[in-house]
Amino acid sequence: MDVEAEALGLLEWPLVCRQIARFCATPMGVAAARGSNLPVGKNREDSEGLQDQTADAHKLAGTLRFLGAKDVTKVVEAAISGEFCNVGELCSVKDTLECARRLHDQLFAKGGGGLELERLELSPLQRIMQGLELCSELREDIDKCLDSKREIVLDRASTKLSQVRRQRQANMTELDILLKETARMVIDAGGIDSMTITTRRARLCVAVRASHKFLLPGGVVLDSSNTGATLFMEPEPALRLNNLEIQLSAAERAEEVAICRRLASRVAASAASILEQLNAIMLLDLACARAKHAKWLGAVKPAFFESKSESKGVIIEEIRHPLLLETALEKGLDRDNFPVPIDIKVRDGVKIVIISGPNTGGKTVALKTLGIASIMAKAGLYLPASGNPRLPWFDRIFADVGDSQSLEQNLSTFSGHMRRLCKITEASGPQSLVLIDEIGGGTDPAEGSSLATAVLKYFAKTVHLCIVTTHSASLKTLPIHDQDLPFENASVEFDLETLRPTYRVLWGLPGQSNAVNIAKSLQFDSDILSRASYWLTKLTPSGLKSRQSDLMLQLMKQSEEEEDHACTAAVYLSDIETLHNEIAFEVDDLDKRKIAAKRQELASMSKHVTEAKNKMEAVISRYKEGLSNNSGGGKAFTLRTAQDSITTIVNDYGAFFKEQNPSNSYLPLPGVGERVIIRRLGKKPATVLEPADDSGHLMVQLGTMKMRVKTTELMLTAQGSPVKQAKKPAPFLPESGTTELKFGPAIQTSKNTVDLRGMTVEDAIQVVRMVIAEREPGSVLFIIHGVGTGALKQAVISILRKHPNVAKFEDESFVNGGCTVAYVS
Repeated sequence: MDVEAEALGLLEWPLVCRQIARFCATPMGVAAARGSNLPVGKNREDSEGLQDQTADAHKLAGTLRFLGAKDVTKVVEAAISGEFCNVGELCSVKDTLECARRLHDQLFAKGGGGLELERLELSPLQRIMQGLELCSELREDIDKCLDSKREIVLDRASTKLSQVRRQRQANMTELDILLKETARMVIDAGGIDSMTITTRRARLCVAVRASHKFLLPGGVVLDSSNTGATLFMEPEPALRLNNLEIQLSAAERAEEVAICRRLASRVAASAASILEQLNAIMLLDLACARAKHAKWLGAVKPAFFESKSESKGVIIEEIRHPLLLETALEKGLDRDNFPVPIDIKVRDGVKIVIISGPNTGGKTVALKTLGIASIMAKAGLYLPASGNPRLPWFDRIFADVGDSQSLEQNLSTFSGHMRRLCKITEASGPQSLVLIDEIGGGTDPAEGSSLATAVLKYFAKTVHLCIVTTHSASLKTLPIHDQDLPFENASVEFDLETLRPTYRVLWGLPGQSNAVNIAKSLQFDSDILSRASYWLTKLTPSGLKSRQSDLMLQLMKQSEEEEDHACTAAVYLSDIETLHNEIAFEVDDLDKRKIAAKRQELASMSKHVTEAKNKMEAVISRYKEGLSNNSGGGKAFTLRTAQDSITTIVNDYGAFFKEQNPSNSYLPLPGVGERVIIRRLGKKPATVLEPADDSGHLMVQLGTMKMRVKTTELMLTAQGSPVKQAKKPAPFLPESGTTELKFGPAIQTSKNTVDLRGMTVEDAIQVVRMVIAEREPGSVLFIIHGVGTGALKQAVISILRKHPNVAKFEDESFVNGGCTVAYVS
């Protein structure tokens, strides 16, 4: 087996793929996920494209429908090779093409439940369907010729078929009348007790007692009963009609075969387009499955560091292994009882990380978690972490985890590790990730440490990142003794008070194995533990104190660095507080300036009102003087002139007031019972009966007349208080987590019912999963599994109990015998 493929098995990638299979809605997607054939990016751009597809599918929130999609690869291959394709196989091709067309319309629809196309460039999911030949003519041809539900060839498929079927129907009608008349004659003559018309040797005949055979002269005996007392005879007049029926039946079958072969040849001609659509459907299904998987795990989108301009480290906070998280979710545990998350933080420039610490502390889990997270990110999967995970894009991922002993290949534990390590050194490159558990173990500690040191120094020059676990004291000191090497220590934490591991990873610090303490926590014999502690002290290497001194120096150095960071943070905090005070002062001053500007604006408006009033009074005075001085009949200051002058004044000053108080400014809304003035109806006040609605209209009463008016038509009240123009309130948005999903009425119809009777358990499981994936949230699904042996019912109940999209279900009752009702969330 290839060493990289072997690493995928060691990191349990196939089990993660099986998680994805649970959310697939098509047979192609399920097969790809179960076979660990999920698409994985061949470069960073490909992986980012897969993640963008997942993000787009997450936005769609399950609106894509894959109903009808089937894996027709074998049907297309049979059509290409010239083999006969039956009606059911051709109908499956048509259903798959119809599914592809529906998905295309959903993705490219501008509204109506499709993906919103507010941007000019295509979305990642649209690129999957872009440029596909949808084979519309082939789909319509199959739909014209075949009935998918009954899987029959329709009369309209060809003129010849229609004629043959009409002739056959007429012949059968004539034959039926003849046989019924003959049977009645036989009954009347006492040749049989009841009318019996049946088929023997593919020919229609009647039953007659052997003693009354003479009633059908010239008839042909086709069969007899076991006792020989009853004969099944074909009357002589029916011979021609039966012969014609056989001929017409053969002609009908031959024409049906010809139609199927013609359609199969069209399928073969469009094979490339059909397979492209099949692949596109699978990619869309897998993208939606990845989005549902991310929602199920509560995962977040990872990002890759640029290979040149950005850091080459790893920053992943509070990540949990997806398989451990799956176990917790299936048990229904709350988040407080989830597996302990770990932080993976590898500094820029570090190429070798040495993780040490006690057994059962989580060293191997940390290795596997980073490995599986790197593969998931490459495959477009989200990570069950928090924050914004960032990591390099690794072209190849290698792992040596677990016992490599093989009796079949005559390999010991150490030999197995060396064989795999040899393959890794040959296959790894500058962009590779290497994960090694217990490096140098399984042999003499001194020789194993020496070999491990040489291997790590080799990987420091040849790979992007290598992370190993060890109990070797000499390996822990490598980052301390030679600080020029890109090495770093890490450890899993151990609580000395409880004598239990905390499963937290501490970066930058080596750890102790704590073997004696772990044995003590397992209630090992106290006398043996006392002797072990004695020999541990006696056998302590002479250089241990110097290594402890080096460790203290490292801790002191780290403490100094943390103090420097704290001082820097304090400076930043002081600068931020200063900036905050300046902004607060500006805000206070801004409020004062707003008040002063408002006063100035009101004073200006008052001045203009006075000026307009004085000008209008002057016009009125001039008009009155003209009336009193116009006794001589001369041309005076007429009413029309006065009106024009007032109109000019109103227009001049009206533009100013409109500029000072635009219609979209929000003034206080009038309450019920308050009095307002409507511009277009003069100065008579009206009373507000109902408050303003969302459209900015309110109900008022003017005298005895009630009307709805816009608040923009309201003027100032007589007291001078402003009347408010309506501000459309923001739509009510319920807080997250407070909305309760409402289900429709539990009324069984043909559209919300799936019948599993007659299926195998495996087929029924697949059908139920696909139907649930297609249902709208809040819908009700009736699943008919029958009574029988109960195997189908148990399989259905097991799926509904674990399925993330099923809110609840009701077992069969005396009303719905053999039927389980599921409520889809």
